[in-house]
Amino acid sequence: MADNQEFKYPGDISLLRVSLHRDENSEGIDIRSFMYEMSLYEDIFAPSMSGTISLTDSIGFSSAFPIIGGERIRVEFITPTLDASHTIRKTFVVYKMENKVMVKSKTIYTLHFISEYAYLDSRVKISRPIKGQAPIQIMEILKNDLKVNLDEIPFSYDDENNLNDISILPPYWSPLKTISYLSSICVESESKASNSQQAGFLFYEDNKGLNFWSYASLVTIANDTNDNDEEKNVWLEFFYDANQGRTSDGQRDMFREMQTVQSLIVDKQFDMLERLSTGMYNNHVAEFDLLKKKYTPHMYDYFRDFEHFDHMNKDPVMLNAEIPFEKDGVKYIGHMMPYVSFDKAFGDAKDPGLDGAKTNITMGLLSSVTIEIVIHGRTSFTVGDKIHLNVPKTTGSGGSDIDPLLSGAYLVTSIHHRINEFRHEMIMKLVTDSYHSKLAIT
Repeated sequence: MADNQEFKYPGDISLLRVSLHRDENSEGIDIRSFMYEMSLYEDIFAPSMSGTISLTDSIGFSSAFPIIGGERIRVEFITPTLDASHTIRKTFVVYKMENKVMVKSKTIYTLHFISEYAYLDSRVKISRPIKGQAPIQIMEILKNDLKVNLDEIPFSYDDENNLNDISILPPYWSPLKTISYLSSICVESESKASNSQQAGFLFYEDNKGLNFWSYASLVTIANDTNDNDEEKNVWLEFFYDANQGRTSDGQRDMFREMQTVQSLIVDKQFDMLERLSTGMYNNHVAEFDLLKKKYTPHMYDYFRDFEHFDHMNKDPVMLNAEIPFEKDGVKYIGHMMPYVSFDKAFGDAKDPGLDGAKTNITMGLLSSVTIEIVIHGRTSFTVGDKIHLNVPKTTGSGGSDIDPLLSGAYLVTSIHHRINEFRHEMIMKLVTDSYHSKLAIT
């Protein structure tokens, strides 16, 4: 348990520490009494966490302790009653102050901060041969160039799958830019659910540590990692229904309230032009090897290959139907026009042109449908978790008729933690690449 505190209400938080330190070795000053609100951001498309904290000073704190940048902020908090393993502990570096306003006897200002290794990243450059599998090379960059203590900040990756060997020479890139490039050219030799190669790797920081996972692994491991945690697995189901927080006799059910979505915005239900531009439906790769004077065509077809790739739900986000179109007064029936790309085949990677196309397609699939929800905060959640979201056909109706398109499995790609001394709220971005129910032809 966390400080033996009881769970009082949905969104309850045990804020154990928010302290400001002149350097990494100083004892620090407790600034919880000055804090108006703190925001923490984690995102699978960002290499590090970041955040802001708004402070209200009425006793001259900023004069006695001038903040000039480079100070450390340490935060520690947990949802009451959760096991201590779900405590979020992070150290950040202050890099900017803004919006400093004098209001009578008070001063209000906002500090921006970022993870320590990301702050160091701007001062380090890499120009040396990097050879081997991407996870191992990333670990070496973290330890040697960014000085990350991997005992304190764990680095997680899938060490069961064989990956392609990589050989690069960064031209004085920063460590995080080098890691980003390694991620972009990394390919699985075998996916968890099929024998197909998959691309689309992501390096990111969540509230528990550092991660390097493929899109396929994120889709498949999200539930696997929670199967042994019965309590957490239950909490991964959410409802958008105004009546879910009440029992049948009208009494308040706080457990169900924690599963209720406070607000829901469908950011994007489809974008045909975006899907075409990423080659999601079908993709032709024309690969030219200028050294060998060789031309190799490659083809990817979304519907043909759907069952051979890992997805969050069981059905594609489009009907497998031929599309009628007209040209010069003549009517045709044909498939979606392909996306064609050209690539030069230099390097040791197998089919680099096709691998690049797969990465492009995978990233397009990752945002086929995007939803933003607001829920009560809970420190057991991280980006990369997969949740099941139930949305009624008529929102707010209280009925059990579920929308087959918007309901289903979603991957959490970003979390905005909004925290004050008494309350924790999370704004989560969700994405899915497939539908829970098959589209009907009418």
